[in-house]
Amino acid sequence: MALAVAAAPQTTITVAPADDIWIYPHAPDQVSDPYLRVWGSSEGAVGEVGEFAMSFSFSVVRFELPKTATGKLKSAKLIVTSVADITYTNEEAVEHPLQARRVIADFDEDSWEKSMSKSVAPSAKKDVIFGFNTEKPPTNNEEFKIVIDLMKGPASIAKEVEASMKTPARAIAFALTSSLDPEGTEGAIYKFYSRSVEEKAKRPQLVLEFD
Repeated sequence: MALAVAAAPQTTITVAPADDIWIYPHAPDQVSDPYLRVWGSSEGAVGEVGEFAMSFSFSVVRFELPKTATGKLKSAKLIVTSVADITYTNEEAVEHPLQARRVIADFDEDSWEKSMSKSVAPSAKKDVIFGFNTEKPPTNNEEFKIVIDLMKGPASIAKEVEASMKTPARAIAFALTSSLDPEGTEGAIYKFYSRSVEEKAKRPQLVLEFD
């Protein structure tokens, strides 16, 4: 008679950002700005980063993993809440998705200065992309969730999480980028809520599932 083996319980952890910053020369104070923004240019999702001029824009989000984040990573998602009345079409969202790229986790809002922008600039190479969103935005002109599946690769989120948990800060960060070009899409950009928004449910979330 075969013995039934109980499956190991899965643990799902939802982490709120410790810091997030919109990288752009004309960005306001990042401690209180309720929005993050992303757009690309003719160069693609990542171009030349400058303190006073940039043809594209990206945002960085930093998380600190709790000690309960242990085991084998089964699922990883980065979720942000888009503002209503988006300026891009379904077709443009599919062609120019929101990407999550590897970036250093050594930054914080309180000490942030625009001269530091190059220090958090992600690589333009595709091998640093953890994942991107695939769903089409709704057509009801309301706020909605953008879900980035971090397991889509080619960069390994499992290795990144494992390495982060071995550091004292247990920090992991993502650069949010897109090739969506306002010049070619009548001003279309990604705009979503930051950790500074009053409603907690609208803040970015990192959702990790472990075995």
